[in-house]
Amino acid sequence: MFDNMTLEEVEVEALEVARKSVPEARWGHFLNAIHRPTDEFKKAVNAYYRHIELYNWFRLSVKRKDVKRSVMTYLYSSKEYGFADQIREDKTNPLMKYLDAHQPDWRSGTYEERLELGFPFYDRGQHAARALANLIYKHISTTAVKASEVMDWLTTCGSVIAKEGRAVHVTSPLGFPFVQDYKVQTENITTIKVAGAKYQLTISSETDKCDSRKSSSALSPNTTHMLDASLIWLVVYNAAMEGMADFALIHDSMATYAADTNRFFQLIRETLVQLFSETDVFENIRQDFLSQLPEDKHHLIPELPEYGDFDLSNILEAQHAFS
Repeated sequence: MFDNMTLEEVEVEALEVARKSVPEARWGHFLNAIHRPTDEFKKAVNAYYRHIELYNWFRLSVKRKDVKRSVMTYLYSSKEYGFADQIREDKTNPLMKYLDAHQPDWRSGTYEERLELGFPFYDRGQHAARALANLIYKHISTTAVKASEVMDWLTTCGSVIAKEGRAVHVTSPLGFPFVQDYKVQTENITTIKVAGAKYQLTISSETDKCDSRKSSSALSPNTTHMLDASLIWLVVYNAAMEGMADFALIHDSMATYAADTNRFFQLIRETLVQLFSETDVFENIRQDFLSQLPEDKHHLIPELPEYGDFDLSNILEAQHAFS
């Protein structure tokens, strides 16, 4: 997209991108306001800087580590805003802090000098983080299509059940009950006096009303956690049946002693295939959802997304499967 282009050429192209969002009669006003954004031109200014900042990322060469966290948290309902926060937290903010400490005058350098330092961005990297986040999200949702579809399906189901005033109940593949019950919170502000000084405290309290927004957004990540936990439990059980006795388990990562590592490596893959081939995990989840609704509301639970044609046995040969 940006091959052999200079920054000046990209800036011209960015203006053409921005022009699409500005009425012709207001174009001159936009040019005057581009570096002093106003609400009137916010959409166009964002489009302008997004184009330039994508060029800057292109010049820097985005690495796997720059997008890994966003890709990994996608199924935990992280989206563009969350991705942008991650990029600022992991990349742009630490780099600015380092440059401020070691090269205080770096901001006054030329574009090429700042590029060499790894920070050619505008606006403290805000536009850059949003631009890369938008691009990552676009490509995840069009590459991991089935993952995106099942996430949307879970989000819809969580909202439907919560709007019926019910907690979400699911039984894990190993028979363990999982309950998601988010309630609407209310906040009350109270004033207290300590040693003559007044302070305001905000006190949150839970109502009896189900929070459909929270329930819908949380069901996909919570289901992912439930399946992670099921896999870890089953891996440990299968490993114990083969005589392994010591494990390090952190969230969704597993380890054992070096002497057992080769077998453990393969056992994880075998167990992953076992977990998802012995039963139809997502159809069982759908039946759990249906059981929580009266029959005349069953139509509100959508059919499952169509399954893909991936052969689970390929996991047995995978170099990278589960941490």
